[in-house]
Amino acid sequence: MKAKDTESSDWPEGEPSAEQKVTLEDYQQLIMQMRKANVQFQQMCNIPSGELTTLLTLRHLLLAKAFVIPSDIGDAMKLSRPAVSRMLHNLERKGYLEMKSSEEDHRYVKVQFTQTGKELITEELEKCCKLLERVKERMGEKDMYKFLYYYSQFCTILVDEIF
Repeated sequence: MKAKDTESSDWPEGEPSAEQKVTLEDYQQLIMQMRKANVQFQQMCNIPSGELTTLLTLRHLLLAKAFVIPSDIGDAMKLSRPAVSRMLHNLERKGYLEMKSSEEDHRYVKVQFTQTGKELITEELEKCCKLLERVKERMGEKDMYKFLYYYSQFCTILVDEIF
């Protein structure tokens, strides 16, 4: 994108100049770069990105709640019940998680990690954190945090616009 040619101290503070304005070509380049980075990131992981995202979502939810039910995962990931069910059953078959009927209310199924699942998610997170630390070293801590802040805002707004 054209804005990357400016020094980090000059941008993104303030209004962009005429030569910094985002163009259709910039958007096309952004989409292609995001796709390329995503494909390369997936090749680095031991499991498909959809499975990793589901496991990360489960981990995140379990940090805040005593137990998680499939609809919690669906709500967090904005997925349909059938899609969540397929993914959870696939992850259960692979031995990463287990689903058990709630002892309090048999209408609910609780989702939890198996030991294999805990080890896998820990390994994947460690690998990703090492990679992102190297990125931060090259990018600079200040610019990395700016990027994370703006990217988080970007994703939130994008999801709002899509749904």
